[in-house]
Amino acid sequence: MAVLAAAAGFAATPIQVTLDASGKVLACEGAKISDIVASFGKGVSPSIAFSFAPEVKGAATLVVKGLPPKNWILHEGMFSLGKYTIEELAAGVTIAEPVAARMVLDKNTAPAKTKDNIEWLGKRLVRVKSTLDGTEQPCYFWAPEKAKTEAVPLIVGLHTWSADYLQLNHYKTVFAYAEKAGWVFVGPNFRGPNKTPQACGSDYAVQDIVDAVNYAKAKVKVDPARVYIIGGSGGGHMTLLMLGRHPEVFAAGAAFCPISDVARWHGDSLEKHPGRGKGYAMMLESACGGTPAEKPEEYRHRSPLTWLARAKEQGVPAYVCTGIHDGWKGSVPVGHSFRAFNALADAKDRFSEDDIAYIEANQAVPEALAFKGKDPFYDAKMRVHLRRTSGCARLTIFEGGHGGNFQAGFDFLSRQRKGQPIDWSLPATGKGENEALSR
Repeated sequence: MAVLAAAAGFAATPIQVTLDASGKVLACEGAKISDIVASFGKGVSPSIAFSFAPEVKGAATLVVKGLPPKNWILHEGMFSLGKYTIEELAAGVTIAEPVAARMVLDKNTAPAKTKDNIEWLGKRLVRVKSTLDGTEQPCYFWAPEKAKTEAVPLIVGLHTWSADYLQLNHYKTVFAYAEKAGWVFVGPNFRGPNKTPQACGSDYAVQDIVDAVNYAKAKVKVDPARVYIIGGSGGGHMTLLMLGRHPEVFAAGAAFCPISDVARWHGDSLEKHPGRGKGYAMMLESACGGTPAEKPEEYRHRSPLTWLARAKEQGVPAYVCTGIHDGWKGSVPVGHSFRAFNALADAKDRFSEDDIAYIEANQAVPEALAFKGKDPFYDAKMRVHLRRTSGCARLTIFEGGHGGNFQAGFDFLSRQRKGQPIDWSLPATGKGENEALSR
């Protein structure tokens, strides 16, 4: 199967990508499109996904040949470009606008205001050179005026598992808080959707986040004792991984509905179970080069549980929360959050595997573990079912699915200082919101 793309300015030299019947990339000439994945088979909607290289501008024509006669959904990154027959793909699909002009938010959010999104992106998008492979990586950067003369906190906002830097709804949430609080904001791409070897918690993805922080520090004054990181789903996975891989950088992190063990999640995703999807297992196999049995070290290296002991040793606190129905109404069983907590908690406060199994199976908390207190960031609709604080972690299980509470996370982060005792206190008042997270 061959894929040809003629981008503006490169019409005389079309880009050609050759894949085998399974969708694996065999060769790529021109290298202006990447992350080519063709997905099809039992239980999978036929789809073709690709990403333009950051420097590609303007129109492009995509020609696809050699696929079975199905209706194929074409994706650029996380954005659907429509459904096409094999005949239409063979004739060529013209993509007439830069990606920013086609941006739409997912179905769970309000319709995108395209002009506003383009303006937002244009004011904040920079390129940060990777210190690992020298590539220019897209990243959002913003700093308040006062950061020119005085050191201020910095917050890193992350996209979700299947997304990239164009997932503006999550970046905007973090940016809005940074702007109000007078903090520096960075939003790295960390190699985009977690379906390639350079994404999914790789050394490249990890370094991209460190490079983004260092880029900000070189531009403005940043308080090194107040560097924070926050994200949900795949961003929660990366938040926990960064706390473990680079505890010297971060003062605290907030992780919502995170994946803490990618090998376990591979198995979770293959189960016939509401909310699960084997597409995530396929993404993991593409990123890790095989199954957990075939590539155990790759899965171990990309899993937060492998590294969180380092965060515990250095006392870097984590706010971990998820909805009790995740794994049923969502793709990540709540056990991932419990096990992340266990890795950071004192031994006497860890949850047993029996308790975790009961909560996952019943979407309910045993009475002995039920939360009896109050938290101003969680109202009756989002009531807290379970809360435990120990070591350098706080775990909150609330009424909801695959989501998080960014306002609660922001408040927690704002109270932490590197080298100071962890501040677990809560304000007298607060307003939280259950933000359903894209996967």
